[in-house]
This record gives sequence, structure tokens and C-alpha cells, in this order.
Amino acid sequence: MKKLLIGIVVIAVVLAALLIGAPGLVGKQAEDALRASFDTIEQAGVYKVTVTSYERGWFSSTATSTIEPLGQLADSYDMIMAEFGLPSNDKTWKLTHRLTHGPLLLAGGAPGLGLAQARTEVTPPSDLLQVLAAYLGGSALFTVDTRYGLDGGSHTELTNPPFTGMLENGGSVRWDGIAATLITDGKQVQYDLRSPMLRVETDQNMMMIDSITWTGEQTLHGEHLWLGQSGFAIPDIRFHTPEAGENRFEDITYRADLVRDAAGRIDAASELRVSGGLAGGAEIGETAWTVSLSNLPADAMEQFLAAYGSTTRSLAETGTDPGPALEQLSEKITALFDGQVEFKFAVLSDLEAPDTVVKGDMEIAVAADERGMRVDLRQMVRAFKSDELELTDTTAQLSLTGLNGQALASLYREVLAASTSGLTPEQQEQRVGLAYALSLPALITPDTRLDLNNLTLNVPEGTATATASLGIEGDDPLNVLLPVSIVTRLEGTLSARASESAVLWAVSRDTLDTIRASLEETGREVTDDAVEQLAQTAARGRVNGMLAQALIRREGDDFVVDATLRNGMLVLNGVPRPDLLGGQ
Repeated sequence: MKKLLIGIVVIAVVLAALLIGAPGLVGKQAEDALRASFDTIEQAGVYKVTVTSYERGWFSSTATSTIEPLGQLADSYDMIMAEFGLPSNDKTWKLTHRLTHGPLLLAGGAPGLGLAQARTEVTPPSDLLQVLAAYLGGSALFTVDTRYGLDGGSHTELTNPPFTGMLENGGSVRWDGIAATLITDGKQVQYDLRSPMLRVETDQNMMMIDSITWTGEQTLHGEHLWLGQSGFAIPDIRFHTPEAGENRFEDITYRADLVRDAAGRIDAASELRVSGGLAGGAEIGETAWTVSLSNLPADAMEQFLAAYGSTTRSLAETGTDPGPALEQLSEKITALFDGQVEFKFAVLSDLEAPDTVVKGDMEIAVAADERGMRVDLRQMVRAFKSDELELTDTTAQLSLTGLNGQALASLYREVLAASTSGLTPEQQEQRVGLAYALSLPALITPDTRLDLNNLTLNVPEGTATATASLGIEGDDPLNVLLPVSIVTRLEGTLSARASESAVLWAVSRDTLDTIRASLEETGREVTDDAVEQLAQTAARGRVNGMLAQALIRREGDDFVVDATLRNGMLVLNGVPRPDLLGGQ
């Protein structure tokens, strides 16, 4: 029994020594963990983080730091402050940290083991603090509680005080605050941010955001590239101003995904979707914008993100000439498109107003590989109505293939260099214009081809269809310094058909405004029906003239156009027409 008692005492003494001595031993580790989190924030290249003081004690430490937006984020902050008529001379956010050292953590949540526990209070820049002083009442704008685990991970809770009250201008505000959670081990991160309600109201203006939920789960690849998914959801946004009237947007969702396959290629996709609402007096149905990039090289993406972060920080800190740095950054961007990379942009629209209807979708895809670049456009208009134009079930597919990707990259670098050269806006415009004039012909190769497929145009007056193709004859290199030599090598076909009623309607639109303006000049009052009748009569005369010149030909109730271009000769509806190409 005595030996057992001695053993218990020894164990108790050792544990006591650990509990008393360990906090001092892990204090340095706690500081390293805090600084490491700042390094992670700085890697993105959009913030500058500085530890201004650190006083490490045995059981606890205190520290202060600052965080400042860089680049476009700083510009956005300036714009937001200016929008509200506020200065933004100071952009520095101040952070005060109070750390309790582990391994035994008793405060700030359930007791347990950990490396350290930190409470951070965030104070906004001085210009913004003056505006928020009444709202904050001496409290911190954000309070952040973080527990650093013994395994290197951390669990963070962020809160923001709610506020309901009156504004100086007599309006009212309701703000239910923010609550957020962030869990990370340095290589993986999960976050969840929730803001229940924001409502600001004055005599004539109102803005309400029902709630915001922002979640994500990502994994760090390399040192800069975060893979995974993130997104936000807003059930309802409403605002009203005398100028814009009543506006609302319902069930707004956004999602972004980055995935990496076994071959080291990355697919990235994002989608913003609105289920319905009202904007400018127009009813909005389901509307979505989708952007995707496929088959990007992960290593090139990592290098680009590293270059972007270092370039942004360097320019912000030194203020040196951005030209060389951005030139190097453009090379990193170009390297992203090494291989079969595809970019897609799609829009789904559903809008209906008293005078306008837009329902349909469009997709643009750009693919790049060792053979060149390809651009595909597909459009489907289920319904369109604006002014006097009305379309239904209209489709079009356009493909441009065989473009010189190196020439496009060269053009991009030249435009980037011009924009960062320090030249005046007029000089930049001249330099960019010259770059376009020299580079655009170089985009064309002997493999370049333009194809128009399945164009179907439906208007209430009739239907029109068309297919077309245009390419380059031969395999010899093109002389980009002599564009006329490229024109003589063009070869293509066109086949179009339209109902007589559709042709007469289209031609009459071209003369309608002219006839109306002429009649108004004479002071005569003529009804819209009379103007329409005169336009139809003029259109028939023009169409008959086109038939006489064999620019179009009749097949039953339709007008048809067939054309071929080869060896510098245009054949229109079976008749050679050198006069249309500037010949005799």
C-alpha cells in the first residue's frame, strides 16, 4: 500500500509539473501557430498582415497585429466607402490577441487539452470606426475565439454584435449580427458563416437581406491552391429607391467547385442562380450564370497563384514599376493553357416585362490544345420581344477553329504591357490599337475555319434558316503582313432560305423609321398603319430589285441564297459575280 501511495504521489507531482511547466514550454508554439495562420492569409496576395507586438508570458501572451487589403480589394474598399460618401484614408484593421497557453484549457468553451486558446478583437479602420461608434458602443466589431489543438489544427468561432436602432437621418436599421465557424488543420478547412437579417430603412429607401449562409470545405494542394467546394445562399433580397423602384431577388445561390484528377489536371466550375424576382419592373424567372474551366494543369495553377501573391505584395510594398512583374505574371497565365484546356460560359435567362421578354440560354466554349484554339457559340432563344422584334425557338451554332494560340498570347501580353506602361490613356489606346492591327491577322492560320450551323430564325411573319462555312485554301503559311493575300485564299459556302413574309418584314423594318421621319418633316399626320403600309410597299420594290439582280432567287413561297467563294471568285445563285468583290 505504501509503495502504491508513493507511486500515486509521484504521478501527481509529475502531472502537476507538466500542468505548471508546460504552458511556458508551449507558449512559443502558440506564437508560431498564430504567425503561421497569418502567413496562410498573406499567401493569397490580397492582404498584408503585420505582427506589431508580441509579449509572451508563462501562462498567457498578448499580441497586436494589423491587416490591410491590397490591390483590387483595396480599390473595392475605396469604392464602397466613396459610394456612401465616406473617406478611406485609413485601410488598416487592428487586431488585439489574448492567448492562454495549454495543454489544459479551461476557459472559452468546454474544458479540454490544446496548444493554446486565443481571443481576437477586431477594430475597423479609423474612418469606418467613427461611423460605427454609436453602433458598437465600445465593443469590438468582430470577436474571434480560436482553440489551437495539440495536433496543429484549430477551431475558430467568430461573432459580431447585433444592433437595432435609429440612424442619424431618421431611418432605422436592424442587424442580427454574424456567427461563423472555421475548422482547419493547415491542409484542410471547413467554414460556415451565417448572418440572419439586415434591414435598413429611411423615408424613401429600403434594403433588406433576409439571411446569408456561406459554407465551404477545401483542401490545400501544394502551398497556394485550395481544392474543394464553397458557396452561399440568400433566400431573399429586397430594396426600394425612388430611382430604381421596387426590386427583389429570391433564392439566390452560388457554388464553386475545384477538383483535381489523378493526372494532375484541374476542373473548376461556378454557378450563380436566381429562382425569381422583380427588377426594374420586369418579372424575373429562373436565371443562371455558369462558368467553367476544364483540364488546367495543377502545377501551372500553383505557380500562377504563387506569382500572383508575390506580385501583389511586392507592388503594394515597394510601389515599383508593375510592367516587368505583370509581364512575368502573364507568362504564368499563358502556361495555364498548355494542353487541351476548355473554357465555358453559359447564361440561362427568363425575364418578362410589359415591353420586353427574354427567355433562353447561351453557351460560349473556348478550347486550346497543341493544334490551336477553338471557339464555339451555341444560343437558344425560346422567346424574345423588344420594340418591334419578336422571336420564338430561335437557334444558332457558330464555331471558329484553328486559331493561332501563340499569337493570341502575344496580343494579351502586349495589351497588358500597354496598360501598365505608365503611358497616358491616349497613348495606351494607340499602342493597343497597333497591337490589334498587327496581331489579329496573325491569329489566322491555314487551319482556321468559321462554321455557322443550324441557324433558325422564327418571327411571327415567317421563318429563316442558314448554314455557312469559311476557311483558307492550301497549307502554305499565310503572309500576315499582306492581308489581301489572305483574302484571295478564302473559300466558303452559304446556303440560306427565308419565307417571303419574313423577308418583306425584315426589309420593311429598314425603311420604317426613314418613312416616318420624312412624313413628320412635312407636318402630315399619318397613322401607324399607314406608315406600315408604305414600308411594305417600299420593301416589295426593294425585294423585286434584288430578284432582278439575282441577289436572291425564288423557290415556291421562299427566297433562297446560295453562294460559293473559291480562288477569288464569288458565285451567287449560280452566277459569277466578280463585281461584288471589287472586280469588273
